[in-house]
Amino acid sequence: NPQAAAVLAAQLAELPVTGTCHAVVGMLRDKAIPEVLTVLAPRIDQWHLLDLSATPRGATAVQLQAVLPSGARERAECWSEIDTRLARLDESVGPDDLVLVFGSFVTVGRVRQWLATTSVGWVE
Repeated sequence: NPQAAAVLAAQLAELPVTGTCHAVVGMLRDKAIPEVLTVLAPRIDQWHLLDLSATPRGATAVQLQAVLPSGARERAECWSEIDTRLARLDESVGPDDLVLVFGSFVTVGRVRQWLATTSVGWVE
């Protein structure tokens, strides 16, 4: 929700990230998508948008990208195959980078499931 996104944005402002801040995001289409993404856009360097259209009420990655503010939209990748794309993201993330996962419980659950089956060094 927009209120939680504002709190998260404030926390990110206080966090010393010297590398790239990546956002892995998938949301349900009946949520306040434009408001949430707009609040967080100034804090995110690279967007990784997940397609949740196979989930009831799930938004597509393209729908998420369409409501990103100008500038952020150009720094967004749309994903449909979560496991493959997370593995590729893991290969490109540097030691000073931050990977932030948010959106629906579906998104967080899928990423947590992937983390449980891999040996990546991400912290939950």
